[in-house]
Amino acid sequence: MLDQNDVKIIKKVFEESFPVAMDQALEKFAATSLNKSFQDLEDKMATKAELKIVEDKVDRLDAKLGRYPDKAYLDDKLADAVSEIGLRILKRDEKEKNFKLYLIDVLKTHLHIPDDVTGKLRELAEVK
Repeated sequence: MLDQNDVKIIKKVFEESFPVAMDQALEKFAATSLNKSFQDLEDKMATKAELKIVEDKVDRLDAKLGRYPDKAYLDDKLADAVSEIGLRILKRDEKEKNFKLYLIDVLKTHLHIPDDVTGKLRELAEVK
């Protein structure tokens, strides 16, 4: 069993040799693994010239995209076009209905078609 004196000797040896051994281990690690890791990282890094090329490409792309309208503008234009198409269809349908009713009146006047027949024709002309 260890006595107090043995523990002191072990402690003294440890305090004297551990810092030296630790420094040697860290130097060896830095010289091998750490330097290799940093070298690999440095090899993968972009240079200032490469970053400038990427920055120029991004600027050109941004300038190109700035020329095109955004989604909100296109949505507004599409909504306007759709509503105008709807109005044109309604207007065309109204003209068609008025033409049919006028044609029925002309036929009634000139061909003397009975009122019950013209009534049915009017119903057909109004339905759409």
